[in-house]
Amino acid sequence: MRYDIFISYSRRDNDKGQVASLVEHIAKKFEAFSGRTLDPFFDTKEITGGEYWQDKILTGLKDSRLLLACLSPEYLESKWCEWEFNEYQKYELGRAFLGKGVAPIYFVKVPGFHTAGFEEACAEWITRLRHRQQYDLVPWHEEGEAALQRTEVASRLDELTHQVWEQVRLGELAQNRKGNLDRANERFVGRVQEMERLHRLVGLGKGVGVLTAVNGLGGIGKTALALQYAHAYGDFFAGGCWQILCEGQADLMEAFGSLVGQRDMDFELTDEEKKNPELKFERVLRELKKKAEAIRQEEAAMPPERRFKGNRARVLVLLDNVDKPELLSDEQTRRLPQADWLCLLATTRLGPEDLKEIDDQNFLPVDELLEEDALALIESYQPKRRFKDETQRKAARKIVNLLGRMPLAVEVAAVYMGESRVTCEAFLTRLLKDGQDYFSQVEKGEKGKVRHGEKRLGLTLGPTLERLGDAERLAVDYAALLPADHIPLPWIRALLATKYPEYGRDADIGDPDPWLDLVHHLLGLRLVRESGVVDGNGNPLVVHMHRLVQEVVRDRMGERKEALEAPLAKYAESRAEFLLENWVRREHRWEIAPLVALAEALMADEKQSGADFASMLATPLMYLAQYTEAKRLLERAVEIREKAFAPDHPALATSYSNLALVEKDTGNLAEARCLLLRAIEIEEKAFDQDHPALATSYSNLALVELDLGNLAEARHLLQRAVEIEEKAFEQDHPNLAKDYSNLALVEHALGNLAEARLLLHRTFKIDAKACKLNHLELGKRFSNLAIVEKELGNLAWAKRLLHRTIEIDEKAFEPDHPALARDYSNLAMVEKDMGNLAEARCLLLRAIEIEEKAFDQDHPALGTLYSNVALVEKDLGNLAEARRLLQRAVEIEEKAFEPDHPSLARDYSNLAMVDLDMGNLAEARHHMHRAIEVGEKANEPNLPALATFYSGLGGVEMNQGNMAEARRLFLRGIEIEEMVFDPDHPTLSRDYSNLAMVEQDMGNLAEARRLMHRAIEIGEKAYEPDHPVLIKLYSNLAGVENDLGNPAEVLGLLQKSMKVARRFLAANPSSFSAAFALGSALKSISFIRLKRKEGEDVALALEACRECVMIFKKLHEDSPFDEKIADNYIQALNSMAAALELNGYIGDAAKLTIHNKMLLYSLGKQGMKFAVEYLKHDRDRGRKILLLATGALLFLGGLVWGGIILARAYF
Repeated sequence: MRYDIFISYSRRDNDKGQVASLVEHIAKKFEAFSGRTLDPFFDTKEITGGEYWQDKILTGLKDSRLLLACLSPEYLESKWCEWEFNEYQKYELGRAFLGKGVAPIYFVKVPGFHTAGFEEACAEWITRLRHRQQYDLVPWHEEGEAALQRTEVASRLDELTHQVWEQVRLGELAQNRKGNLDRANERFVGRVQEMERLHRLVGLGKGVGVLTAVNGLGGIGKTALALQYAHAYGDFFAGGCWQILCEGQADLMEAFGSLVGQRDMDFELTDEEKKNPELKFERVLRELKKKAEAIRQEEAAMPPERRFKGNRARVLVLLDNVDKPELLSDEQTRRLPQADWLCLLATTRLGPEDLKEIDDQNFLPVDELLEEDALALIESYQPKRRFKDETQRKAARKIVNLLGRMPLAVEVAAVYMGESRVTCEAFLTRLLKDGQDYFSQVEKGEKGKVRHGEKRLGLTLGPTLERLGDAERLAVDYAALLPADHIPLPWIRALLATKYPEYGRDADIGDPDPWLDLVHHLLGLRLVRESGVVDGNGNPLVVHMHRLVQEVVRDRMGERKEALEAPLAKYAESRAEFLLENWVRREHRWEIAPLVALAEALMADEKQSGADFASMLATPLMYLAQYTEAKRLLERAVEIREKAFAPDHPALATSYSNLALVEKDTGNLAEARCLLLRAIEIEEKAFDQDHPALATSYSNLALVELDLGNLAEARHLLQRAVEIEEKAFEQDHPNLAKDYSNLALVEHALGNLAEARLLLHRTFKIDAKACKLNHLELGKRFSNLAIVEKELGNLAWAKRLLHRTIEIDEKAFEPDHPALARDYSNLAMVEKDMGNLAEARCLLLRAIEIEEKAFDQDHPALGTLYSNVALVEKDLGNLAEARRLLQRAVEIEEKAFEPDHPSLARDYSNLAMVDLDMGNLAEARHHMHRAIEVGEKANEPNLPALATFYSGLGGVEMNQGNMAEARRLFLRGIEIEEMVFDPDHPTLSRDYSNLAMVEQDMGNLAEARRLMHRAIEIGEKAYEPDHPVLIKLYSNLAGVENDLGNPAEVLGLLQKSMKVARRFLAANPSSFSAAFALGSALKSISFIRLKRKEGEDVALALEACRECVMIFKKLHEDSPFDEKIADNYIQALNSMAAALELNGYIGDAAKLTIHNKMLLYSLGKQGMKFAVEYLKHDRDRGRKILLLATGALLFLGGLVWGGIILARAYF
């Protein structure tokens, strides 16, 4: 609001500037107290020459939070002061401080003002003013600022200033309040007693979280009262107020779930919350509680003197138009928290006899308006908001009584008279004429008990409808045929334009817009009301229409109703078909809610068209992960079709198949399979064996079998689907593209990568012809192909495909959609294989962040992500973290899958590799044997996966010294890989290198060299020049060349390895493996150069030793009891001592030798201490540290200590 306070005063009382000086003083004190300036509406400043002062004052009254009334004899006699007070009261209801918006200042003595009999003689408005809290500042008027010398005057002024500040802040709090309520109705009148009682029940009731029900007939103003209450006491619910439309709702959890996406509730649900109504309900409650808690924290941060009295950290939820008693049953409402932050209010036509579980004392019956309130409602629509004369007032009084003081009927009459400039007298004449028969029946009946709301509304609505133009009347007719709370204006515009083309054309800039003029006219007549759903320009997209108004309009249509229903149904069907593809664009998604409401309304009448809509709408709902809504619609569609058709009718097969897809996506695979088998059973009876409908069902069932791990059955079903569709369709039909893509997923899972790639390329050719290059399905295919290309070793191409996928999905989905987690994870694994470990970890952590929000803690999708990030941590040298993540992944998958599921085989293998790196050889061997056991049990084993398992076990056996067995396993893996992969696949590089290490150890150096050269040839083609795999390949070949006695070759290879490690470390400074490899290369280079003992070599050896020592020192500080690091650190120090001595630094060499001995002593003593602790909870780790400590002490000659430690380690 523009103004904080409106100064209402008599001009005579300011003849010496007394009012002006008071306002100035209040403003100064306000600023000193609150820290901001006060903005008053004071007409001596706000109204300048030439302005129409009455309009200006009216604007000031509307835009002010508080009215300060300076009471005096002149003030109480002034008709303008009376007008200001009464006018302000009309807006006070929506100002969030009912009854507190006026602060009377007793400014000039009024004879008898405080005597008991004063009210008997004064006007009614003065009585209302007199009942407000007053501030006696008469001394100020008489003495001015000198009156502040009196303590009681200064205290009253301080109290007034504090009230001004509190009301201003309350107004700001209410104005900034969260929620989806429409703005307050400035023409709302009366109901003050109901409002106050409602507040005692809702806001001040004994039980926290107690439900209060406002009940009454249709059109009586239940919702209007509830909404106005929320505005009038807005400061009391500073956390926010939300309205839930409950017509037809029988489930309280689903009702609360409908708040998601509403104004100020636009958070992103997790996938698990979307699938599970209870989780969704709990999330909504948590979000509402956050709103209340934010207010609590804001208040706590205020200085104590500025804090409000009482608690305002509350949220109000309005359950509007409840028509199902079960929605408010104890069974459902007990799910709501009994907490002081949540207040509940329901509006309903149901009474205590229907809602027996709500205490009678929590009902607030709403009846007709009081006569004076109904009269005030008509007056608020009159020109200048006043009756022209007493004749019009008397006619209006008769009108409200004829209409039974029914709020909706009175408002419709008031709007009509105000908008059309029809006098009350003329409208009364017409009303008596049109309703002659009806009013005579009422007279004969029992007055006060006869309720004819629809008839009364029809009488008053008739003149408004008759005054509409033809296009406006048609628009209203279409609106009456749509769900009352979900009337999409663009639909009505399109239907209107078929008969009146001018309403379908956009107006040029600066020109009148016929369509918007029509909409604003209907809004002005209160025939429709805004819903808050608007387009980019702020124009309404969806409106509401009162149900009684709809009934009256439909009754007047007669035979025209059926004629209008047909084009409306056809247009709605076209919008549903449009959304099947175009839901991807966010600007179209607003149409989903009206279509869902229409489908539900049609299905409530058991109409097949409703089931058809439900089937179409399920697709966008599933893509948006709104599984609960999709499932509810499809289950209702199944019910309708099971009643309408014979048990084996093909329409039922379609419904079962659609529902099965939702069950699949929500993880109910057994139920999905059952539904699809029933659909196939029906279709195999109804159709020829090569009917395309069967192909669709086979394809859907195949995806379920794929998720269940039944790969052979999945492939069989998809091959059958493709066989049918290749007969039925042209070779570039979209159905074939879908099934080729699905079959590619199965072939990939089976390890047939070349076949998977071929199938996916075929889908791209079909899509390109269909011009669907930006379609979301294409994004999925890019992702699928990228995974295949990655496994085929084409990393750069895989990365490019995944970036394209992410570009598509980021446009289509919210930032926390699980589809993006999948994309980030896939890209991360490509980045990992390319050596970009920091980027890979970043992507995986983002994916985990999304999926930990989206799924429960034991969801298999999280198991896959934990496994992936574990592989990155392993490559970065964080072995303990990698092991923890893999153990968590295995824990999840052992709960989720059968014991022989492929995902378990993968993670047993990954865990074995980490155990191998950590030296846990027995554990590594156990896990690898388990992986191979699972892999070999499959009907059609995944050959690339099996090759990896054989290679992994070969690595374990090699580390155990079982070279012959290691050789056999590596050869078995290579045999498979040479059969499955292209000759230059990077996996072959890895296993040629592994086999070379075995051949080297067995003395077959020529074969080892050949294998290493082939491994490097492949690696240099497959990877970027700074890929960490190359570090290991060059180092391994250097070892072979060393055994062959080629020091020059060794030195060159080590330098290449060192160069790659340096580049990689620059991009990944936290990589343990790269740092260790670089240190090892430097150590080996220093050994070679020291052996030569030549001048330049000796100097270069010292340089290499210095860097090597720095690297291993840092690694040792990070892991002080890692034996490999400690051993390399000590060797590096010894080499550096030798290099210093050869370079003539004898003293430094001696010091370093002493330092080395101190390091060994520290390792021994500290190692013993740490080992004793470790032996208590990690015996293997404790033994390793003890052995390291023993070696250090034995080396120093501490034989006694060494013997004790060895005995303890092997006890």
